[in-house]
Amino acid sequence: MGSCAFRAMLDAKNRGITFETTNLRDFTDLSDLRMKWSLECDGRTIAEGTLDMPKIGPKQSGLITIDAEPPKSAWHGAYLNISYRLAKSVVWAESGHEVAFAQLEIPVAKAQTVSVARHLPQISVSESGECWPKGIERVFPIRPQLTQS
Repeated sequence: MGSCAFRAMLDAKNRGITFETTNLRDFTDLSDLRMKWSLECDGRTIAEGTLDMPKIGPKQSGLITIDAEPPKSAWHGAYLNISYRLAKSVVWAESGHEVAFAQLEIPVAKAQTVSVARHLPQISVSESGECWPKGIERVFPIRPQLTQS
């Protein structure tokens, strides 16, 4: 969306994430923008930062490398969120105004299934509200407390 197009690729040599950005503008380069990025894995942000944009001319493409190591595997995927924002205020918008954004999927291996213990102790609950596994002494019973407002 906006004034840029994106294509992601991993750069194993630099241990970073490299992606191609195409300037879709007709007359100006991208040097008036700052890029805010975040790398997410399974819904958690694992790295983030900002970069000054290089002078990628109108209708030209350039490679940008982010110094962040992609995860080796993920349960639900890894994504690079990119936001291009105005570095300085202009007549029509304040500094920080977003002019383009993208979310790029980073190719990572699917996380392996973790096995869970097959035998879990049974839990008994007494009428007094104490809970503990059978066969284990009642060192820390759970006692629900009701309060009235």
